[in-house]
Amino acid sequence: LTPEQGAGFADLMKDLKIGLDHLGQQTSRQYINSAAVNTVDYLTKFVDYNQVSSYTDLLF
Repeated sequence: LTPEQGAGFADLMKDLKIGLDHLGQQTSRQYINSAAVNTVDYLTKFVDYNQVSSYTDLLF
């Protein structure tokens, strides 16, 4: 995983949260944004999980 990919994951979760919130306003429903992630160091060291957690309802 590269630093750019780690940042891209956070950006993806942010975009999904924005999109799901917008869809929820249109449909009067609540949508959950969640992610299940591997905890192997080389896969996680470039992901800012504090940032990601602010965009997810559930993070496994």
